[in-house]
Amino acid sequence: MATESPLMRHSQCTAAANLSATAGLSGPNGAGQFLAVKTTAGRAVNLASTGGEAIDGILQNDPVQGYVADVGVMGISKAVAGGSFSAGALLMTDTSARLITATTGNFAVAKALEASTGAGQIITVFVQNFGKQ
Repeated sequence: MATESPLMRHSQCTAAANLSATAGLSGPNGAGQFLAVKTTAGRAVNLASTGGEAIDGILQNDPVQGYVADVGVMGISKAVAGGSFSAGALLMTDTSARLITATTGNFAVAKALEASTGAGQIITVFVQNFGKQ
């Protein structure tokens, strides 16, 4: 069962786009919740869209554009898997802001605390910048 505590959060930013359930995204119920995000210079949050990129954290809520985005920046969080992997695997983003097994030359942004059996599964990760692999 996926958990999310203890987790350091940052809620001093807003959603740059609609990240709610009406957006048709890869998170639960089509929302951006539990997907990887990055922050712009204006403190607006966008989903990670380039596989293997550095991120600022995992989105904890599902805001509409302009509303507060609650981002888990370090610690234990729920996240959406982009494929199958084992517990203990270092993870990177895919192009849909989900987490997959990190590969050489990409940023590892989390460590799997439980295994994933496939894409779309909500799992528990430890969010931390592990650097380029």
